[in-house]
This record gives sequence, structure tokens and C-alpha cells, in this order.
Amino acid sequence: MKIERSIYSDDCSAESAPYKDKPIAELEALRGVTVAAEQAVFDRLQEIAKEWAVCAAQTLVLDKAIQYTKVPQAEHTDNFWYENRNGYHEISNATYEMYYRISEQIRYDQALEKSVPEAWYLTWTLNTNAPTSSDNYQHRNASFAGQTQKRFTDKVDMERYLAGRIAAYAHLFAERFPPVPSNYAKRFMINGHLLPGYTVAGDDISKPPKPNRERLLAGKSTPKKQKERVR
Repeated sequence: MKIERSIYSDDCSAESAPYKDKPIAELEALRGVTVAAEQAVFDRLQEIAKEWAVCAAQTLVLDKAIQYTKVPQAEHTDNFWYENRNGYHEISNATYEMYYRISEQIRYDQALEKSVPEAWYLTWTLNTNAPTSSDNYQHRNASFAGQTQKRFTDKVDMERYLAGRIAAYAHLFAERFPPVPSNYAKRFMINGHLLPGYTVAGDDISKPPKPNRERLLAGKSTPKKQKERVR
């Protein structure tokens, strides 16, 4: 709440004319009356300001509730692998997302008279997939595992390594809303409340919660008719 009022005048000769011949003591006494009147009005404004604060506090509570309900659900692939337009393979749910991309290094083979691959580069990352909106811009996804441009000279070795990485985190992609690690919980909260559908678990995401939890097939994208991202 902010109210500003100022009274000033470059020329108040007409208003001050009746007082110009009065004794100073009388003028100061009259001024004391007007100052007291100012203070009385100000005190009433203070009481009104207290009433305003009660209303404004309730408005703030409702604003926070609206902010919470406006956050959209995270987009995800519903735990299916698919290849996006940029050549990245992705699997995701409402809590996690994992990407990988493979690129080849080509050389020209004089004996074969054609270009052949001589190395493969693997980039992969595992992130949180927290819902985001303009009201919750601070909830940027956290990357807690991954490698960039890891080089292999044998494609089979690269595929075996990638399959191992996918298998290591497959337990995170067995349900639509897997529990959120407690150390990442704030990314899934708005105004101190966990967003709908989420629960909080322990800190270690590298171990599956149950030894016999079903694993996803490693490194396989869906067929040409790919699974779209869902909300």
C-alpha cells in the first residue's frame, strides 16, 4: 500500500493575508490546531491501512493458490523411448527425463574407395523433469548424470556401454510419477507445497527401490509411429 500526497504553493499571498498582522504566539497556537487535525486524519488512515492489510493478506493467499493450480503438468513420453527432431532419443515421465545422441566420425577409405565410420560419440544426460511455468521459472531441471561426446572406436562397445547406462536408471522409468529424491523436492514445489501427483523419497536415485522392479528394454526407440510427449 502506498499513498503519497504533497501540498505546496509558490504564491499563497491571498491565503496568508488574514494572518500577516497577527502576533507570533497566536499564529503558532493556530498552527498547533491544524497540525493536530493533520495527525487525527493520519491516525484514521493508519486504522484504515490495518483493515487494508487484512484484505491484502487474503488476496495474497489466493494469489499463491492460483499460482499453484496454474502450473501445468510436466510434458513427457510416458516412459516410452522416441527420437525427436534433433536426433536425440528421449524417455521421460513426470519426474525424470533421459536423453542420448550418437554421432559418427567419418573418414575416407582409399582401399574401399568410400567413406567409412572410424569413431562414435555418445552424449547422454539424466535430468529431473519438473513442471515449469512463468510463475515457477526458478524450477529449472537439474542434471545429475551424463557425459558429453564420449568417444568409442568400436560401435559394439558403444552400444554395450549405452545399454548399461540405460539399464542403470531403468527403475526411474517404471511409473508415471516416480518418487522425487528429497534433495530435489523443492523443484517440484510451489509456495512450499508439493505439486499434485508427486511424492518424496530418499536421496539415492541410483538404486532401484525394489530388486525385482521391471526394467525397460535398453536403448530401443519406438517404431516409426513414435510415442508423443504427453501431459
